[in-house]
Amino acid sequence: MDTTRQAMVYNLSRVQNAVAEGLVPWFTSQMPASYFRQISVPDQMRHMRSLSAQFDPNTNEFIMSGTGRISLQSRTEDGHLEVCACA
Repeated sequence: MDTTRQAMVYNLSRVQNAVAEGLVPWFTSQMPASYFRQISVPDQMRHMRSLSAQFDPNTNEFIMSGTGRISLQSRTEDGHLEVCACA
């Protein structure tokens, strides 16, 4: 791996760590207790990975467009779609 790629990996790793440090507390404080009971841990992680793309670690806020609401979707074991909307 050349130096430029190494620097890019290092910088992206730092940003992702900063995102995780800001996003996880927000996520755990904003989601209702029922979410954590009903949504599997792998789905919770998928939701956080999706949210992380829109989370600005410098402001600890989401980069919003449109309605300014965040919708998380997952499927239950029987195939039904579950949606949770957050501000």
